[in-house]
Amino acid sequence: LCKKTSRGKTIEVILVKFKWVVFDWRNTLVDGRKALDTLSKNKVTENILLDIGIRFTEEEYLNASAKAELEKSTKYYGNIERHKKGFYFTRLCSNMCKRISWETAEYMDELFLKRYVTALELLPGALETLEFLKNRGVKLAIVANAREARFIQQIKHLDVADFFDVVVTSFEVGGEKSSLKPFKSFLEKAQEIRRAAPSECLMIGDRPDEDLYAKQLGFYA
Repeated sequence: LCKKTSRGKTIEVILVKFKWVVFDWRNTLVDGRKALDTLSKNKVTENILLDIGIRFTEEEYLNASAKAELEKSTKYYGNIERHKKGFYFTRLCSNMCKRISWETAEYMDELFLKRYVTALELLPGALETLEFLKNRGVKLAIVANAREARFIQQIKHLDVADFFDVVVTSFEVGGEKSSLKPFKSFLEKAQEIRRAAPSECLMIGDRPDEDLYAKQLGFYA
């Protein structure tokens, strides 16, 4: 990696050779929060509800939405159930005392995902980083708390799927990477990574706890 002055002169060169770089996804390579803001999540969700015939007041929706989000971040935190297709809409409608079938919830989820994917953008420098590493023969992996089909749709839309030699999602390992045991399962799922020494692997994410787990496994982070 080269640092340059404003005049373009190289002042420092740091060479660190890793065989593998393991990336997190949201808020590491893409700006998930910006996508939701750009999308106007509440407005899109309200329109989806109206499209399938569910009527509600603005107060009902906001209270139900806040409760559903709280449930995701507390009661279901670390649980892959919250990434299940249709999960959010079943909780949202339940909190409004509206009954829907799981099939309807999955359909609503698909409608939302189509809009969400179009709003996703890579963070500045993300593509250049992937290209830099790939061009130097570094193997790339990505681990994500998501269901596989939904996640693959995102990386394909952003045209970065081909950069990754290994893709592992929480649904595959049966747990989120927010605790050490599932995090180890993520890495163990990627057999190719296991062949490299931990000191030859670098973890890049946005959460200190996950960086700590990587370090406990001998990774750089």
